[in-house]
Amino acid sequence: MSTMGRHPKAQSPELRFSIRHRIATAFVQIASDVLAVLLTLGFQTRLILWNWEADQLLSVCVTITKPFRPSHTCIHELGFR
Repeated sequence: MSTMGRHPKAQSPELRFSIRHRIATAFVQIASDVLAVLLTLGFQTRLILWNWEADQLLSVCVTITKPFRPSHTCIHELGFR
């Protein structure tokens, strides 16, 4: 990351996703071959997990917080090896 160059183990030089809302906060964490991106978008929070080496989306979890009605949805469940 310090050189902003492509990692030799990465299948793809970029991981892309689209967001249709204004991002309030964003956090990025890397653990081994998993990249986690946590985004807050107003009343919505998204957790996106990729295997950055294989260029594989592992999980997208969305939490919507409305007064007195919180909800949580995982669009793609994460399966650990």
